Amino acid sequence: MGHRTLFGAQPPPGGGGGPLAHSRSADGLGHLGAQDSGLDARSTAAPLTRIPIPVSRDRIVLYGASLFLIGLWQLVRNTLHDPNFADWSCFWVGGATAGTRALLDPNLHAAFAQGQGLRPAIWPYLPAFAWLYAPAAHASLLASYVANTVGMLALAACAGIVLADVFATPRWFAIVAALAWAPVKIAAIGGQNASIALLLVAFAILFAKRDRPALLGTCIGLLLYKPTIALPFVVLLIARRNWRALLIVALCAAGWYLASVAATGGDWQWTSPYASAIRAYYALDFHANAANAVSLPGLLMRFGLPAPLAIGIAAAGLLAALPRLARLDSVAALSITSALAVALSLHAWQYEPVVLLPAIFYAMRTLGDPLKTCTIVAAYIIAAASIFAIPGLTWNLLAVVVPALALLLIWFTQRHTSISARAPHEFGRLRASEPH
Repeated sequence: MGHRTLFGAQPPPGGGGGPLAHSRSADGLGHLGAQDSGLDARSTAAPLTRIPIPVSRDRIVLYGASLFLIGLWQLVRNTLHDPNFADWSCFWVGGATAGTRALLDPNLHAAFAQGQGLRPAIWPYLPAFAWLYAPAAHASLLASYVANTVGMLALAACAGIVLADVFATPRWFAIVAALAWAPVKIAAIGGQNASIALLLVAFAILFAKRDRPALLGTCIGLLLYKPTIALPFVVLLIARRNWRALLIVALCAAGWYLASVAATGGDWQWTSPYASAIRAYYALDFHANAANAVSLPGLLMRFGLPAPLAIGIAAAGLLAALPRLARLDSVAALSITSALAVALSLHAWQYEPVVLLPAIFYAMRTLGDPLKTCTIVAAYIIAAASIFAIPGLTWNLLAVVVPALALLLIWFTQRHTSISARAPHEFGRLRASEPH
């Protein structure tokens, strides 16, 4: 009997190849599923889409909706009681000062914010990123906040659709899995933009799987707006010697620089005041948000380790993982890097784990039960519980999930990755003699 698709229709014999059909045998993951082990590795039949966890559709929708609603009112209530709408006022002020020297001048920036009755802050992103928020400055703070919240949730759902195509899962399942992941709503309701980074990482994985290095490089280049998240991906491209993608990343970096010149009112030396502001910002921001640190360096510094030593440990961790990541297939390497980018980041608060959703999808498609179900259930439940204040707990529960997931996936690939996942000579491309 033929396999059935999501809607119950049988794929036509020998035809109908979709965007994943060319990598059917390993599914872009470097692992053969048990039910696919007897199939022709170069079959052009449409790829299977199947629910990657042993739970019925109705229960998945019920559990997903419940996880999305858990803590939702608390987050909304707390944010609406804040005249700054959590972090949104910082982005609104950034958009309002884009194109002027007030964007990076800490005194002018703070004066403008205070003049609007908002919390003074600095602009911590690349100056060019403020252009994205320039239209928001023409609307009221409340209206623009609501639009950003809805937009970020929509982008997270879109990222789920992209990841569904990467991992051959039903799109409805991927959307539910994305919106049920607590950091997504924490980021969106908190006025943050982590969903943009998630969408860029999701597209990067899709383009790497399709062997489109220029588009892969474009996604990573755009991700430079979050340098601490983008850096591990850039290092991965170097380790895998994907020079075409790296060239595009370099061009994007040049574009960020030039656009930042315009964003700072024509200041060609904007990098100097920007670096000075960031140094001051990180110290103050860490002091204010240390309880929400979810990365290994953040936890180490929280408990008294000097910042240079914490950064050195994170760098050593990334370098230790690179030999394994350099040999994995493109989907596996990028997915695991999404977890490492958060786990080893110097600046990762409770909303940043949005970015590691590709690692969760990878875990769902590669881990075996009962380890898979236990891992996914625990991650989602702990993430939802992290929203609530627990008496006596002075650190964020996501600090357990983020490093643990990264370590688990590194350990798993070390033990179980098949030889067909190796692509040492070019990112995302296998030797002609290897099964594909």
